[in-house]
Amino acid sequence: MKTILKKEFLILLGIIILCSSYLYYGYMNNKAKERLIFYEQIEKQKKQERLDMCNQGVWNAYKADWNNACALVGKEDDCSLPGYTARNLDNSRQISLENCIQYNK
Repeated sequence: MKTILKKEFLILLGIIILCSSYLYYGYMNNKAKERLIFYEQIEKQKKQERLDMCNQGVWNAYKADWNNACALVGKEDDCSLPGYTARNLDNSRQISLENCIQYNK
């Protein structure tokens, strides 16, 4: 009788240890997934910040180039430029914005 109880106790103890190990592994695995998601979110946020900064730089340069072109034709800032000049500046801006997206993937 004592031997049967001892075997049952050992089996029960083994089951408890296995369940505890399984639960602990699941907990640790969940923590690792949470950490991975957290770092992925940080990286995504950094990429967005870099893209925003690049886009802002493009727009600042575009405005400066536009105003310089205005000055070259003897007009004030934010003037109306000839079509070919405006198209060239717009095309340059568009290419720069596309480059921002390309480099910040």
